[in-house]
Amino acid sequence: LVMIVAQSIAYAHEHGVVHRDLKPSNVLLDLDGRPKLADFGLAKDLTAQVSRGTTQPGFLIGTPAHMAPEQAAGDTSGQPAVDIYGLGALLYHLLTGCAPHTAKTLDAILRQIIDETPLAPRAMVADLPAPIEAIVMRCLEKRPDERYASARDVAAELERFLSGQPVQAMGE
Repeated sequence: LVMIVAQSIAYAHEHGVVHRDLKPSNVLLDLDGRPKLADFGLAKDLTAQVSRGTTQPGFLIGTPAHMAPEQAAGDTSGQPAVDIYGLGALLYHLLTGCAPHTAKTLDAILRQIIDETPLAPRAMVADLPAPIEAIVMRCLEKRPDERYASARDVAAELERFLSGQPVQAMGE
């Protein structure tokens, strides 16, 4: 499912659109069980010649438990790397049943996102294969340049995992 969502995000990115709010409730399943990406209400059109309104610096864009560290720090530029993080957060949530960061207050969640590495998924799901955990954790890297370079790369990595091939996140 996440591989298909990653392909959808790759298509959006290739057309200059960054979703900025990937989370389980924004992935709908059609009657055949195929995922459909929904709610582009916070999306940013990177190709727009004229802005349809600007987001103030320091204003949070996205759902806190699933947002990238740069979003949590107030960066509203909407670069594609936020969706790479979002794909990781989505996959983490689907594999473990919880978001990568959870806390009782917004400030505590934002601090965790910015400063703390999420608990490794296999700490919660012991029989989770190491390669899928490596993919998730690479998507969830704090620095955007340490994540996958594109959503297309995430989709290809998930396809390698699903076909039993070595994944790049494992250093192979």
